[in-house]
Amino acid sequence: EAVVRVYAGLLEDDRRHLRNGVAKRLKLDPQELEVQVALVLAAEADAKADALEAELAGIEGDGARREAEDSVKELKAEAARHEMNSTTALVVNGDRNIYLHRPKPGADYLRLSKQSATETLNNQRVAVPHRRDPVPLLSIWMKWPGRRTYTGGLAFEPNGCSPDKFNIYRQNDIIPQEPEGKALEALEMFNDYLLTVVCAGNREHFRYLRRWMAWIYQHPGGPRAGVAFVMLGEQGTGKGTFVKHFGRLFQPHVYEEQNQRHLQIPDDPGHGFHVIPAGD
Repeated sequence: EAVVRVYAGLLEDDRRHLRNGVAKRLKLDPQELEVQVALVLAAEADAKADALEAELAGIEGDGARREAEDSVKELKAEAARHEMNSTTALVVNGDRNIYLHRPKPGADYLRLSKQSATETLNNQRVAVPHRRDPVPLLSIWMKWPGRRTYTGGLAFEPNGCSPDKFNIYRQNDIIPQEPEGKALEALEMFNDYLLTVVCAGNREHFRYLRRWMAWIYQHPGGPRAGVAFVMLGEQGTGKGTFVKHFGRLFQPHVYEEQNQRHLQIPDDPGHGFHVIPAGD
């Protein structure tokens, strides 16, 4: 938290330059670091607003009081903008803009059009100086220079990307370790399943499959193995079990599809960002 606070206090250009390095040190996705920064800045603006609001009663003179009240509104609006930065971002993707919105921490980002973003977010309103009625938070956030914006579009880069791109890839929190106890029993059971069911007892195929699986996990953003693994068998013989358990290592980047046409469209916006596409 202390590192995030220091990082949040830097100028925006300096933060962009240091973003990937700081995120790596904190073991955070760069976008998640920006979320944490937004929350820190929102809390700081809220604290300033609360402190100034507590002093209003002691301020003499109508003009001075109105000026202080406007300052409180501006600080609260600033906090609201930073709060929206923690949940929402604008991505310039080619000739169109995409609004990314995360309803709650840890949830997947929703991709919204301008109309959908307006319908989803326009109910949030905030008081601003010199306006009698609260205004839509989305409108002042859109005009705000500090708005979280990615002019380089969407990217799917497990090895990281430049700060101007929004990286769709999400790292998992799996920590490799030597299995023991029930974990060892489960691993032995899965290996037996791979050998006897998937590879039909062929140890050469089993060794190849294990290396194929390891390569994908160890190099999610590197060169592909160049081989698609195909299983043939009747329904209920255990093909889906392989996808289910191996795919857990790559969530949320596993995509199961029963329509062959969708697997043939690499730029399909709904299916274009996955480590494991699995066709059934």
